[in-house]
Amino acid sequence: GEAAEGGAGELKKAERRKRVISGVQPTGNLHLGNYLGAIRQWTELQHSYDSFFSIVDLHAITVPHDPKALKRDTLAAA
Repeated sequence: GEAAEGGAGELKKAERRKRVISGVQPTGNLHLGNYLGAIRQWTELQHSYDSFFSIVDLHAITVPHDPKALKRDTLAAA
C-alpha cells in the first residue's frame, strides 16, 4: 500500500533560511553611528537569517590609511 501522508517514511524538506552578509569598516573606535547604523540591526537579524557579520579592513579601503593605525583600529573594532 501507499504510505500515509505525513507518515514516518515521508521526508520533510528542510527549511532554508535566507542569508545576510554585512560588514563595518574599522574607522576607529565604535560610536553611536556604528550602533544605530549596523550593529543594532545585526543583533535583530541574527535571529531570522543565517548571518555573517565582519569588520571589512583591507578589501574595503577607499582612502589611504596608515597600516599600523588600520591594524589597531581593526583589532579595536573586533
